[in-house]
Amino acid sequence: MQKKIMVRHTHRYTNERAILFEGIAMCEDFDTYREYRYSEKDGTKVVMYCYEDHIQIERFGMIHSCLNLYENRTTKNPMESVYGTFDIEMTTFAYRREDRYVMVEYDVESGTEEKDGFIIELEEVINEYNWESLKGSNQR
Repeated sequence: MQKKIMVRHTHRYTNERAILFEGIAMCEDFDTYREYRYSEKDGTKVVMYCYEDHIQIERFGMIHSCLNLYENRTTKNPMESVYGTFDIEMTTFAYRREDRYVMVEYDVESGTEEKDGFIIELEEVINEYNWESLKGSNQR
Protein backbone atom coordinates (compact mmCIF):
# COMPACT_ATOMS: atom_id res chain seq x y z
CA MET A 1 0.00 0.00 0.00
CA GLN A 2 1.28 3.47 -0.82
CA LYS A 3 1.36 6.05 1.97
CA LYS A 4 2.48 9.63 2.15
CA ILE A 5 5.25 9.93 4.76
CA MET A 6 7.77 12.38 6.11
CA VAL A 7 11.13 11.30 7.57
CA ARG A 8 12.83 13.91 9.77
CA HIS A 9 16.35 13.89 11.16
CA THR A 10 17.57 15.88 14.19
CA HIS A 11 21.18 15.98 15.42
CA ARG A 12 21.13 15.23 19.17
CA TYR A 13 23.96 17.67 20.02
CA THR A 14 23.64 20.57 17.57
CA ASN A 15 19.83 20.36 17.19
CA GLU A 16 20.25 20.77 13.42
CA ARG A 17 17.16 19.48 11.63
CA ALA A 18 16.51 18.24 8.15
CA ILE A 19 13.81 16.47 6.19
CA LEU A 20 15.33 13.28 4.79
CA PHE A 21 12.30 12.30 2.76
CA GLU A 22 8.81 13.55 2.03
CA GLY A 23 6.59 11.81 -0.44
CA ILE A 24 5.01 8.50 -1.31
CA ALA A 25 6.44 5.31 0.21
CA MET A 26 5.44 1.69 0.04
CA CYS A 27 4.13 0.47 3.39
CA GLU A 28 3.28 -3.12 4.22
CA ASP A 29 2.28 -4.85 7.45
CA PHE A 30 3.62 -8.32 8.20
CA ASP A 31 3.02 -10.58 11.22
CA THR A 32 5.88 -9.15 13.30
CA TYR A 33 6.80 -5.83 11.67
CA ARG A 34 5.78 -2.95 9.42
CA GLU A 35 7.95 -2.21 6.40
CA TYR A 36 8.48 1.19 4.74
CA ARG A 37 10.32 1.51 1.37
CA TYR A 38 11.28 4.77 -0.29
CA SER A 39 14.03 6.42 -2.35
CA GLU A 40 15.83 9.58 -1.28
CA LYS A 41 16.65 12.45 -3.68
CA ASP A 42 20.18 11.14 -4.30
CA GLY A 43 18.78 7.75 -5.37
CA THR A 44 19.56 5.93 -2.12
CA LYS A 45 16.94 3.27 -1.49
CA VAL A 46 15.84 2.91 2.14
CA VAL A 47 13.93 0.07 3.78
CA MET A 48 12.79 0.38 7.40
CA TYR A 49 11.62 -2.74 9.21
CA CYS A 50 9.76 -1.55 12.32
CA TYR A 51 9.40 -4.34 14.89
CA GLU A 52 7.86 -4.03 18.36
CA ASP A 53 11.27 -4.08 20.10
CA HIS A 54 13.67 -2.67 17.48
CA ILE A 55 14.11 -1.09 14.09
CA GLN A 56 16.25 -2.27 11.21
CA ILE A 57 17.21 0.41 8.67
CA GLU A 58 18.79 -0.77 5.45
CA ARG A 59 20.23 1.74 2.99
CA PHE A 60 21.33 0.94 -0.58
CA GLY A 61 23.34 3.70 -2.23
CA MET A 62 27.00 4.81 -2.41
CA ILE A 63 27.19 3.20 1.02
CA HIS A 64 25.25 0.06 1.91
CA SER A 65 24.37 -0.19 5.59
CA CYS A 66 22.15 -2.35 7.73
CA LEU A 67 21.46 -0.83 11.16
CA ASN A 68 19.79 -2.86 13.90
CA LEU A 69 18.81 -0.52 16.72
CA TYR A 70 17.43 -1.84 20.03
CA GLU A 71 16.45 0.53 22.85
CA ASN A 72 19.08 0.74 25.65
CA ARG A 73 21.58 -1.41 23.73
CA THR A 74 24.81 -0.93 21.83
CA THR A 75 25.09 -2.78 18.53
CA LYS A 76 27.74 -3.17 15.83
CA ASN A 77 26.39 -2.62 12.34
CA PRO A 78 28.14 -3.31 9.01
CA MET A 79 28.69 -0.58 6.42
CA GLU A 80 30.03 -1.24 2.93
CA SER A 81 31.56 1.38 0.66
CA VAL A 82 34.02 1.47 -2.22
CA TYR A 83 36.75 1.63 0.45
CA GLY A 84 35.71 -1.66 2.07
CA THR A 85 33.50 -2.97 4.83
CA PHE A 86 33.64 -1.80 8.42
CA ASP A 87 31.51 -2.03 11.55
CA ILE A 88 30.03 1.01 13.19
CA GLU A 89 28.98 0.92 16.84
CA MET A 90 25.71 2.57 17.81
CA THR A 91 24.01 3.08 21.16
CA THR A 92 20.23 3.41 21.03
CA PHE A 93 18.53 5.41 23.78
CA ALA A 94 14.91 5.36 22.67
CA TYR A 95 12.70 3.57 20.18
CA ARG A 96 8.97 4.06 19.78
CA ARG A 97 6.59 2.55 17.25
CA GLU A 98 2.99 3.66 17.09
CA ASP A 99 0.25 3.29 14.48
CA ARG A 100 1.50 6.05 12.13
CA TYR A 101 4.72 7.14 13.84
CA VAL A 102 8.21 5.70 14.40
CA MET A 103 11.06 7.33 16.33
CA VAL A 104 14.58 6.14 17.12
CA GLU A 105 17.25 8.07 19.04
CA TYR A 106 20.88 6.91 18.93
CA ASP A 107 24.56 7.85 19.12
CA VAL A 108 27.24 6.80 16.67
CA GLU A 109 30.40 5.77 18.53
CA SER A 110 33.52 6.85 16.67
CA GLY A 111 36.22 6.01 19.22
CA THR A 112 36.98 9.69 19.74
CA GLU A 113 35.63 12.29 22.14
CA GLU A 114 33.53 13.75 19.34
CA LYS A 115 30.05 12.20 19.24
CA ASP A 116 27.36 12.13 16.65
CA GLY A 117 23.84 11.42 17.71
CA PHE A 118 20.58 11.49 15.83
CA ILE A 119 16.83 11.29 16.21
CA ILE A 120 15.01 9.90 13.19
CA GLU A 121 11.23 10.25 13.02
CA LEU A 122 8.94 8.76 10.40
CA GLU A 123 5.36 9.95 10.34
CA GLU A 124 2.53 8.99 8.05
CA VAL A 125 0.63 11.95 6.67
CA ILE A 126 -3.10 11.87 7.29
CA ASN A 127 -4.17 14.95 5.33
CA GLU A 128 -2.73 18.15 3.83
CA TYR A 129 -3.07 20.06 7.12
CA ASN A 130 -1.07 17.34 8.89
CA TRP A 131 1.51 17.49 6.05
CA GLU A 132 2.06 21.26 6.44
CA SER A 133 2.23 21.04 10.24
CA LEU A 134 4.87 18.29 10.00
CA LYS A 135 6.94 20.43 7.65
CA GLY A 136 6.56 23.37 10.04
CA SER A 137 7.67 21.31 13.05
CA ASN A 138 11.00 20.82 11.33
CA GLN A 139 11.63 24.59 11.30
CA ARG A 140 11.89 25.00 15.11
